[in-house]
Amino acid sequence: MINIAIIVGSTRPGHKAAAVARWVNCHAAARDDATFRIVDLAEFDLPHLDEPEPAATGRYCRDHTPDWAARVAGFDGFVFVTPEYNHSTSGVLKNAIDFLYAEWNNKAAGFVGYGVNGGTRAVEHLRMIMAELQIADVRAQVSLSVFTDFVDGEVRPAAHQHMALSTMLDQVVAWAAALRPLRSSGSGADPADDRTAIGRLIADLERGFNDNDAERLAAPLTTNATVITSAGEWTGSRAAYQATADTELAGASAEHFARYDLAQLEFIGPDVALAHQRTRAVDAAGRPLDVGHSMLSTLVLVRTTDGWAIRSRQDTVVPDNDR
Repeated sequence: MINIAIIVGSTRPGHKAAAVARWVNCHAAARDDATFRIVDLAEFDLPHLDEPEPAATGRYCRDHTPDWAARVAGFDGFVFVTPEYNHSTSGVLKNAIDFLYAEWNNKAAGFVGYGVNGGTRAVEHLRMIMAELQIADVRAQVSLSVFTDFVDGEVRPAAHQHMALSTMLDQVVAWAAALRPLRSSGSGADPADDRTAIGRLIADLERGFNDNDAERLAAPLTTNATVITSAGEWTGSRAAYQATADTELAGASAEHFARYDLAQLEFIGPDVALAHQRTRAVDAAGRPLDVGHSMLSTLVLVRTTDGWAIRSRQDTVVPDNDR
């Protein structure tokens, strides 16, 4: 399955980017050829670029950069939602882009601009940036006018904007799929390739939970994987875990949705990685729910002939303010 990020390209108080991203996500949710997920730059709180090494080296020294890198690496394509400030995109979006390099390569991108002139000049600047990052930006784009596509500050795009969005998403998904052979599935030749593969693995876990699909939830595990749940229950194989998950999902009393974030990733050998994955409750639109706690999973991943797989997993319930 193709995974596409909808990137909220503004953090200014009162910005409309998040609302526009939700509109894009609601429209995209009806598709069955890709999964879409909102990525809000405000959640990462990246400072002005402070890495001493160029991003192209892949050597990240600051604690915040690997978290951002792991998130971007897990996607096959992007929809950038951007305002237009002084005939260009936002500084915070340009800064976030500049932190990384390999994590963007050989992927696809589309754009939704908004502003007095539809954000068209911001998008043109982003297109020049995409070329340097080896991102294939698609021709179709959405240009929302603050005069005609917003009502009382709410996003109310005209009918032709929905058609433009559909065309743009068609192109992004098609190009993301076409570029897949250029993206390694975890050969170990480049750490960024492995981050991409592991990010996709986490995205598959999220999709399995949200679709009530126990088989998809269990698929990333090795056949002899060990899983310890937050309740202390233990399973010693992929088949046993799938049976447990199937029972739990079948017994769920209401719709449930979650967001899986790869919070930290460390390679402790050429074929072994240690990851921390955070699971948070969200509503059907992907907005976080304030339930007071979340799940932290510690994953030991090993390289297999088919890519990366989870050899062991331990879940722990933690308060939401425990970072």
